[in-house]
Amino acid sequence: MLPVISLTLLQACGINSRHQEQADTSKHKRVITVTSSPAGATVRADGNKLGKTPLDVDLEKSFSRMWVSAEDYGIVYRRRGVLTIEKSGCTDYTVPVSETDPSDDLSITLACTEEKQTTRTSEPVKIAAPENVKQRLKKLEELYKDGAISTDEYNQHRSRILGEL
Repeated sequence: MLPVISLTLLQACGINSRHQEQADTSKHKRVITVTSSPAGATVRADGNKLGKTPLDVDLEKSFSRMWVSAEDYGIVYRRRGVLTIEKSGCTDYTVPVSETDPSDDLSITLACTEEKQTTRTSEPVKIAAPENVKQRLKKLEELYKDGAISTDEYNQHRSRILGEL
């Protein structure tokens, strides 16, 4: 009779440890919802395209673990990365990803230029006044001379400004 009791106890312990492992696994699953205004922004995990907003992102699957230095522990194996939300005509929005962050859903309002963000309307497209273009070209040249922008950036912006005429 004694061996039967031991076997029953061992089976019960095995069942409990299996339930504990399942609980630990589900506890670590981190899925967040990323929404943006304007909608339809591209979401990237360390440069890899995940999809367009609104989007559910599984942080555990999208970001791998890597060896990183930690203040108190030397080198540790942790999840690290950058989640980027981008849309043409808008400034990219980046969120650092770690073992604990982001912990909640993300609702991002992207900073967009009015030209790119507006949808088709019955209003005609406004062309920049020549004085405004002249001022913008002068400002662009100042930025270039001060070293704030590169030659490629200067040429790109200059072409865009002149293309508005």
